[in-house]
Amino acid sequence: MICEEYVKVRAECEKNGWKVDDQEFDSLIAYAERKAEKTGNAEIYIPCLLSDVIREYVFSKTINSVAQAVMGVLI
Repeated sequence: MICEEYVKVRAECEKNGWKVDDQEFDSLIAYAERKAEKTGNAEIYIPCLLSDVIREYVFSKTINSVAQAVMGVLI
């Protein structure tokens, strides 16, 4: 279930250039929820964590794409 707070976090991330599609967003919410649960943090912590999870995901995805492009050129 996607709560209103998560949608606000996504909108804020998108304003900052961190865009994810709906399927990625659903996966990232689940990841943030699992991460919060494992660390013993309350559900109220998830929106704060979600923005970091989105940012880290987009950054990693970008780095991987660049690395794959470089490797393609080198091969």
